[in-house]
Amino acid sequence: MIAVGGALGQTTTAAQQLVQSGVQEIEGLKWSVAESFLPDSVGAIADITEGMHSLIEAFAPPPTVNATTYSLTIGNAGTGTGTVSASPPGPTYAAGTVVTLTESPSATSTFANWSGAVSATGPSVQITMNGNESETATFNLSSSPWDGTWTGTYSLTAVNGDGCTFNDSGSFSMTISAAGQTISGSANTDGHQCRDQNTCALDDTESSSGSMSGSVTTTTINAEFDGTYGGSSCAGQSLTLSFSGTLSGNTITATFTSPVNGTITLNKR
Repeated sequence: MIAVGGALGQTTTAAQQLVQSGVQEIEGLKWSVAESFLPDSVGAIADITEGMHSLIEAFAPPPTVNATTYSLTIGNAGTGTGTVSASPPGPTYAAGTVVTLTESPSATSTFANWSGAVSATGPSVQITMNGNESETATFNLSSSPWDGTWTGTYSLTAVNGDGCTFNDSGSFSMTISAAGQTISGSANTDGHQCRDQNTCALDDTESSSGSMSGSVTTTTINAEFDGTYGGSSCAGQSLTLSFSGTLSGNTITATFTSPVNGTITLNKR
C-alpha cells in the first residue's frame, strides 16, 4: 500500500508540471501574437484619428473675425448751452464710417465753433472714423435772446409802381445782434421774382443779400431788410422788406408791413 501510494503521488506531480509548462507556453504565444499585431493597430488608430480631425476641420464654422471699431466722444464747452446730434448715432462706429455732427444752441446761447478732430465754425462737421476721436462744440451765452442766426421761410405778395404783381416765396436767414433795443446784422433770401417792367413778364427768380436793422423789446421785433438782387435780370436792383412780429421760445413769427403782404417764420439755429 505504501509503495503503490508513493508511485501514484509521483505520477500526479509530473502531470502537474507538464500542465504548468503548457500554460506558460500558451501565455508566451499569446503575447507574441499581441506584439506582432500591436504596431499595425497603433498605426490604424493614428490614421483614424487624423481622419476625424480632418472631418472636424472641414465642417467646423470659420473663426469669428472681430471688426475694428472706434469710439467718438462728443463734448460741450463755453458759457452757453446746446446739443449736438450725430448721424449715424454712436458712440461706437466701424472703421471708415463718416459721422455728421450738427449743433443746436439753446434759446439763450449761440454756437461759436467746433474743435477736436475737426476745427470749423459752420453748423455741421463730418468726421471719418479711422481711430478713436473726440469733438467739442462751443456755445456762448447770448447777451440777448435775439442774438444769433435765424433761418426759416417766407411768402409774400406785392405790387410795384409799374403795376406788376410779385408772388415771392423761399428761404430767409439772418444773423443779428441786439445792443440794447437796436438790432444790426445781415441776411440772405431767395425766391424773389424778377419781372419785365413793361410787360410784367417773369424773367427769372433770384436771390438777394443785404443788411438788417430795426429794434426789439423782450418779445417783439420791428426789422427791415435792405438788400440787392444777385441774379442776372435784376442784378444790382434794390429790395427792401420790413416786418414786425413776436418771439416765442426759439421762433419768430412775423408779418410783412405795407405795401407787402405776407408772413415770415424764423427759428433760431
